[in-house]
Amino acid sequence: MAFLGVWYDTDNTLGGTHLDKISQELRTTVARIHTVKASAETIAEVLRVALIAKVAYPGVLSSWSLEESRLLDKQFAKVYRTISKNMATSQEENIFQPREAGGLGFPRISHIIQDRKISLLERIAEYGDQYTKLAVAALKS
Repeated sequence: MAFLGVWYDTDNTLGGTHLDKISQELRTTVARIHTVKASAETIAEVLRVALIAKVAYPGVLSSWSLEESRLLDKQFAKVYRTISKNMATSQEENIFQPREAGGLGFPRISHIIQDRKISLLERIAEYGDQYTKLAVAALKS
C-alpha cells in the first residue's frame, strides 16, 4: 500500500521492513558512488540534495526509532570518509561534528529525520483538529 509516496508493507511482500528496503537501496547507491568519476564536492552535494532527501522523506513518515535511523548514519559515514579522504577507522562523530567545533560538518541523516518528525508534530499540534491535538499532547507528555 502506498500513502503519500511511501510504500507500507502490510502483508510482508517487500521481504523485510521498510528500513531494510531503504538500507539495501542505500548500499546499492553507495557502491555506485565509489565508481563515479566526480569531485568530492559534487558527490557531497548529490548526497545532500538527492539521497538524503530520498531517505529522510519515508523516515519522517515511518515509525523508525532513533537507533534505527542511526544505522543509516553508518552507511552515510562510509561515503563521507571516502570523499573526505579519511581512513576507514576515523571517528564517526568527527564526520558529523560541525566545522565550527573542528569536525567535517556533514549532515547526519538521523538528526534530519528526527528534526523533521518533531517539526511535523508541531505543525499537527498547531493546525490539527481537536482530537489530533489531544493525541500530540499525549505524545509530548
